Amino acid sequence: MALTNFNKKQIKEKLIRIRRKKEEESAERIAEKFDLPYLDLMISPINYESINNISRKNAKQGKIIVIQRKNRIINLALTNPNDPKAKEIIEELKKKGFKCKIFVISPTSLNKGLKCYDMIKQYKRQYSLRNIFVIQKKELEEFKESLQTIQKLEETINVLPTSRLLTIIVAGAIEMEASDIHIEPSQKNIKLRYRIDGLLQDIVDFPIKQYAFLLSKIKMLSDILLNVTDISQDGRFSINILENDEKVEKVIDIRVSILPSNQGESVVMRLLGMSNVELEIEKLGVRLDLFNTIKNEISQPNGMILNTGPTGSGKTTTLYACLNYVNKPGKKIITVENPVEYQLKNITQTQISKRRGHTFGRALKAIVRQDPDILMIGEIRDEESAEVAIQFALTGHLVFSTLHTNNAAGAIPRLNGMGINSPSLAAAINLVIAQRLVRKLCPYCKKEYKPTKESLDIIKKIISDIPKKEEIKIPKEITTLYKAEGCSKCHGLGYSGRVGVFELFVVSDAIKKIILERGADYQLEAKAKEEGMVTLMQNAILEIIEGKTTFEEVERVIGSPELSVKKLLEKKEIIEEEKVGEIKEESNIKKKNQKRTLREKEEKKYIKKRKLRKKAEESEIKKKELKRQEALTEQKEKLILENKELKALKIRKKAEEKKKEEEEEKAEKERIEMLTKEKEKERKEEEEKKEIKTKKEQIMKDIMIRNKNRKEKNRIKNSV
Repeated sequence: MALTNFNKKQIKEKLIRIRRKKEEESAERIAEKFDLPYLDLMISPINYESINNISRKNAKQGKIIVIQRKNRIINLALTNPNDPKAKEIIEELKKKGFKCKIFVISPTSLNKGLKCYDMIKQYKRQYSLRNIFVIQKKELEEFKESLQTIQKLEETINVLPTSRLLTIIVAGAIEMEASDIHIEPSQKNIKLRYRIDGLLQDIVDFPIKQYAFLLSKIKMLSDILLNVTDISQDGRFSINILENDEKVEKVIDIRVSILPSNQGESVVMRLLGMSNVELEIEKLGVRLDLFNTIKNEISQPNGMILNTGPTGSGKTTTLYACLNYVNKPGKKIITVENPVEYQLKNITQTQISKRRGHTFGRALKAIVRQDPDILMIGEIRDEESAEVAIQFALTGHLVFSTLHTNNAAGAIPRLNGMGINSPSLAAAINLVIAQRLVRKLCPYCKKEYKPTKESLDIIKKIISDIPKKEEIKIPKEITTLYKAEGCSKCHGLGYSGRVGVFELFVVSDAIKKIILERGADYQLEAKAKEEGMVTLMQNAILEIIEGKTTFEEVERVIGSPELSVKKLLEKKEIIEEEKVGEIKEESNIKKKNQKRTLREKEEKKYIKKRKLRKKAEESEIKKKELKRQEALTEQKEKLILENKELKALKIRKKAEEKKKEEEEEKAEKERIEMLTKEKEKERKEEEEKKEIKTKKEQIMKDIMIRNKNRKEKNRIKNSV
């Protein structure tokens, strides 16, 4: 049996070779007939980059392909030089300025060339460009039924081959409108999670063996080093969603962060969707009264607009929408960000890179020389960036930035804490926006329910002091609210999309006064509420009343409404106590003023009496003074006489003392002279004695010498 199959295979191969040989011989004859060169594409190569100079449709109809192109010279291979479609294609290429060189090929060679189109198409789908991941729209449609709920997506991922794993993961994220994809390794498996409307949802746990291929693919797309596993790495790539005709329908940018952990490398992919995001203030869910306030403040020529809130609350998106609104001809706008999340037309965007030394401080110093009208700082994070932002706002620029605070009024003490003085803050800041993002109820499955009495009491207390405005519609009676259910439209979550909840703190003259006095945030908030500010919690309750969100969602994002009521009552008590204190102080001041006026009247009467008494006293004093002066003159005269006598006595005493001193000096001199004479006499006597002594000694010496000489003479005589 095996031998028979082998013989059949040999016969089949032999027949194919005979048929091929006949085809090639026929092609050679056609080439000779038209005096054209013959080519066998089973041997000769085809340049894949050149083949697309003719579309696949035209190539198939005219049985003609491009095998090579060098500058304006193009090599064409065809099966029939007389084919009208082939001639038409050649003429079109010549009109475009190409010099065509024609070759004759067999139908088998033509089929090989046509297959090249399919190979190129497949290659583009798999590896089209560096940092680009291509997904066909039909693939998304195929997966659509599997992506209706998280449970169905989990089932699909578990049965898919590893090669299609990244496609279904990304397709699932796109379909469910996830902002982030988390791939987290553990000892036994890999956990896949999506962040949908700000919350992480567990999707599926898949085997570790699939992870190595998936991680390598993500790293290659993101231009991240494959062999480095012990340090964190960042990268990015784009997802191109293609129509059937290979036209790019949508582009989604992916920012990739890889972090080493004790179980492996954790991957987070953020879907930015830069290419199709509509950044308009009206489409952020801003109520009309808030929109008008924002529009008025961002239209100012200078000052600062701050947006506060936690990470992921949509601050940057709101600022981008504001920038888009003020982005008009004649305006130079520069942004300093880390990282650049959305690409905006006609705006200079610079990204911070600590690795390259391009820090916030350095970038802001360089921007001064770029002469911007409007500046956006991604985040005020330290004293340096705060100081630069304030200086820009004070020197005729409009500055947008973000700050991490719990409420809008808290931005003022936060900047004070960074070292910014109160006068600069009062002069620079125009508006502070506090915002949060709450999940919207799915319009297809949200369910009505009757709220409890406690819930209604909380709602009434919170909305009781909302200022009456045309744009704010509060129903007289609240009978129904809505809760989440879950359906295929919202993937079983009960929520679909998010809506912004805002609080606008406009810096008025009254608020500037409190800033200059370094008032607390609750004082600033109280004054802003007096001037018509609606708080975050109040705006959130309005969203609940309108059926856009739920109590649970507001409690998760903003806080407990019940606790908010308690805090509101506490703040009211503090403010009332302060007001009572102020009233008491005013009444005390009035009483003090009345007492002071009475005292002043009495003092005036007393002063008059005192003046009269003083005049009488003054006349008495004058009389006494005259008498006293007379007595003083007498005393002075006596004193003068006494002084004269004393002076005379002193002069006499001095003269006597002087005479006595002179006599003593004379006696002393005489005594000294006598002593000197005696000493001189003694000295002379001594000298005389010494002289007599020396003379005696000299005489003795002379006698001795003479005696010696005599003896010597006698000795000589005797010797002779």
